[in-house]
Amino acid sequence: MSAAQIATGEIAVGQLDLEYVVAARLTLVAHAHARGARLTVNGHVAVNDAAIRVGRVHGITRDRRGFHVHAVAMINVIEMAPERAVLDAGNTILGNTIQSNGQSGVAVCCAGVTNNLVRQNSISGNGAAGIDLVGSNGVYGVTANDPCDTDTGGNDLQNFPVLNYAFDVGGGVIVNGSLNSHANTSYRLEFFASDVCSGSGYGQGKTFLGSANVTTDGSCNANFQTLLNSPVASGQFVTATATDPNNNTSEFSACAPVIAFRLLSIKRQENDVHLMWTTLAGKTNIVQRAFSPGGSFADIGPMIILGGTGQITATYIDIGGATATNYYYRMRLGP
Repeated sequence: MSAAQIATGEIAVGQLDLEYVVAARLTLVAHAHARGARLTVNGHVAVNDAAIRVGRVHGITRDRRGFHVHAVAMINVIEMAPERAVLDAGNTILGNTIQSNGQSGVAVCCAGVTNNLVRQNSISGNGAAGIDLVGSNGVYGVTANDPCDTDTGGNDLQNFPVLNYAFDVGGGVIVNGSLNSHANTSYRLEFFASDVCSGSGYGQGKTFLGSANVTTDGSCNANFQTLLNSPVASGQFVTATATDPNNNTSEFSACAPVIAFRLLSIKRQENDVHLMWTTLAGKTNIVQRAFSPGGSFADIGPMIILGGTGQITATYIDIGGATATNYYYRMRLGP
């Protein structure tokens, strides 16, 4: 069966076993009413305008856990399928839109099913976890991180990052967090924005924002703070995944609400300077000043920690600050 036949024909099958298909263009639909060329697999999987680039495909199969994908899947739209897509070992899921499915967006089950790279996809609105790594117990849902990542299961149950905060800085977002995984190992982190967070508090990831690389220390920890030059509005949510050197991608992290961290006003009142800015409740804020924009900024005054939740407004008065010829101010976040 040639790639041309696949691209233009209509085939209803229970299993697919194609040899050496390269850049075959397929449209898989949940129901047999889609227009144009289509490939219907058990009347369920929905992949619209799919460009699947593979060296060898050995089947799309179905069992009680859902549909099994054995491919390098790129630039697909997978939506409104009642069942989850379950990956076998060694897949690459790159640049796809996976949305509004009844269960998990992507699932990797169970021990021994590893090396599944899930990268730069748009995953949103699914009925369960965006990416679901399943252990030997076969239980679907968010899998908690474990110290130094010694547990096993789908994708070796790769730990996900922990996000401390995400700040909208105008035209970009600063994300601060940490990763605990295998010691002295490098990981690729990917960051995503979504309009909503799942009810579990753990996200999916609708819009890919960018990536960063981190390396854990001998105690299995890596801290990070990265500026992503992608605009994200306050009120959205940022999530992240981690991928190890063997292409094991984690589940999504918990959601971090995007908070505006910016100076609202600076004004002189007699000999004093009054500052007002937006920040995140519970974080340490430190006011700094210098004599020039490129000068050495020094901390002034006490550290400011305000209670409450979410985005709040902070103020500081620099007593006598207006008596200097020039002062430049900035705010810094502590731990």
